Amino acid sequence: MITHVCLLSGDLMANVIGALHDQADRVIPVATPAACRLVDFLRDALRAAGSHVTVATPIEVPPFDLDECLAALRRVADDCPEASYNWTGGTKVMSFAARRVAEERRARALFVRTASREIHIEDLASGTSRVDVTDALRLGLNLLAHFRAAGHTVDAAQTPADFAHQYTPSPDLVIAANAILDASPSERGDLFQLAGADRLPITPRRLNSGFLYILKRASLIEPGPEPGSFLLAANTALPKFHLESAYDANARFLRASFLEVFLWAQIRERCGVTDVGWAIRLNPGEQGRMAEIDIAVSGDGRLLIIEAKTNVELSRLSDLIEEQAARCRRLGGPFARWMLYIHKFRAEHAALDANAIIAAQEARAEDYGGRLVWHDDLNDLPRIVGGLLEDREISA
Repeated sequence: MITHVCLLSGDLMANVIGALHDQADRVIPVATPAACRLVDFLRDALRAAGSHVTVATPIEVPPFDLDECLAALRRVADDCPEASYNWTGGTKVMSFAARRVAEERRARALFVRTASREIHIEDLASGTSRVDVTDALRLGLNLLAHFRAAGHTVDAAQTPADFAHQYTPSPDLVIAANAILDASPSERGDLFQLAGADRLPITPRRLNSGFLYILKRASLIEPGPEPGSFLLAANTALPKFHLESAYDANARFLRASFLEVFLWAQIRERCGVTDVGWAIRLNPGEQGRMAEIDIAVSGDGRLLIIEAKTNVELSRLSDLIEEQAARCRRLGGPFARWMLYIHKFRAEHAALDANAIIAAQEARAEDYGGRLVWHDDLNDLPRIVGGLLEDREISA
């Protein structure tokens, strides 16, 4: 039996990666009283990654008492002489104690570097060491595992299969999103009128029968009482916000959220990743913690969180970048990166200093661990997404 001792703190992904890398049969968490609540998230994240590991009841230690931490870890070593020690998490005192006990018992010690995804492995019996780079595919890391390891519950998703079913748009919605994105200015006028047709039907003048069929097939609109008239559909194939009606959800899609589905499809079809989620709802029912993510991507051991907007005023870019960076850290932890996609060409901004503002804010986004992406950049999307997931240089 492979036993893995780990130290719990706010960043559970380092614990998850260590246990998965070791293919552990049993994990013994060592935690402060405040961190014991994280055990369920650790267990769920490991299960989401396909592990059948047994997670033991956590061993509580005071966070800053070295003697108590050493005593607790030595008791673990007495009971499990074959155990490996992941000394990445916990407080510095806990980490020092775990590394010291591993050295005393000439055990195997691991340290997971969140910045580089490297695992430093020491065999203290032989005095040898090596560095492995995490293989996300082999480890089974996926979106659900990332969110559970970051301490979040995911609405209607207990397993990766649940997640894929719940957060994958239907093919009909993808077709509708592409049709709306390609609509002419005159067709957009009819689309905005349809977005307001929740009670009174309208008769579109510029949308041809093929376009209307696409919208009906996606359950966005339905025929009205008069020939050629249409209403927003009373039912929807879309995920709904809290207290949002089907009419509201369909109207939101026609006005703006079609862009999220378009971008989801672009990433799924062109970027070489398959673990892509759309309109993901976290922490349902938890006041102050509920959140929705436009698009999320898992690959190469990283989580990428994407916000899509049809337009943004240049004066808002600085605030949005700071908001996205903070939100990314809160939702995904240190293994997460972020992208803000604006479906507008840079040249569409007419201000005299627009180019300078955009260049400065693009640099600011990269300083904050993310990327500001425009319509101009769509052809380069695979390189941009790959760069964020792999943490390689992504500057133009």
